[in-house]
Amino acid sequence: MDGDGYLGISKKGYTSCEITLDLRDQKALYLIKQQFGGSIKLRSGSNSIRYRLHHKDGMIKLINAINGNIRNSKRLLQLHQVCSILNIPIKLPIKLDKDNS
Repeated sequence: MDGDGYLGISKKGYTSCEITLDLRDQKALYLIKQQFGGSIKLRSGSNSIRYRLHHKDGMIKLINAINGNIRNSKRLLQLHQVCSILNIPIKLPIKLDKDNS
């Protein structure tokens, strides 16, 4: 999610999640879809596949699952925005050290 994902808010205020991966990693997206719902489609013109989630219940489950584990500064900002729309308290990630790998 940190590297290949995107959390967004539409102009109408709806939250969404997108993750695009290489076709070789499609099993990971199907596991995510099984857990949270959403849809998976092949990307035309490239060897990639995209997962999309738009419905509110799935987004709440997803945000609760990743909250506290996002470290990418861009993604963390997106997480803050989505959490504020969904009224979910943000959890900052714990610092990484040699003992929590």
